[in-house]
Amino acid sequence: MPERIQRAFLVAPDGLKTRPWYRALATSSMGRWLYGRFVKDPTVAHAIIHALHRTRLMSDKMHHFMIGQTDSRAKRQLVHDVWLSYRLIEPGLSQVATHARTHVIPIHLFFGRYDRIIRPAFGGRLRDLAPEQVTMEELPFGHTLITPELARAMEERLQ
Repeated sequence: MPERIQRAFLVAPDGLKTRPWYRALATSSMGRWLYGRFVKDPTVAHAIIHALHRTRLMSDKMHHFMIGQTDSRAKRQLVHDVWLSYRLIEPGLSQVATHARTHVIPIHLFFGRYDRIIRPAFGGRLRDLAPEQVTMEELPFGHTLITPELARAMEERLQ
C-alpha cells in the first residue's frame, strides 16, 4: 500500500541482500522443521557455531552475537518467528524503488557502522535504484541500533 506511506525509516533493514539459505530454510517444510528443532534444542546449532569459531571461520564478535541471540528459548523463538515471517513479506528491491519513485516516498536507511550482520554497503543497491528517494546514514554502533542516538537522528530527519 505505497499510497498510504508518507516516508519510511528503516533501521538495519534485512532483505537488502538476498540470502538463499535463509529463504530455503524458511520456505521449505524441512527448513521450518529444522527451525522448530532449533527452538527446542539448540545443541547442534550451537556446536556448529562453536566449531566455526574454534577454527577461526567465525570471528569472536560474530560468535558472541550468535550465541547471545540464541542463548534462551525466548530468544530462539523470536529469531524463528522473525525469519519465518520474512518469507511472507520479502518484496524485490526494484519494486520498492519503483513505488518510492512513483509515490514520492522518502526512505531513510539507518545502519550501524560496525554492524557485521546487515552491513551499510547493503543499502547501496536500493539507493542506486531510487537515488532521489533513498538516503543512508551510519551511526557509530554495531547491529544494536535501538538507542537514544537513533531516536535523535530520526527526529532530525522529521524536521
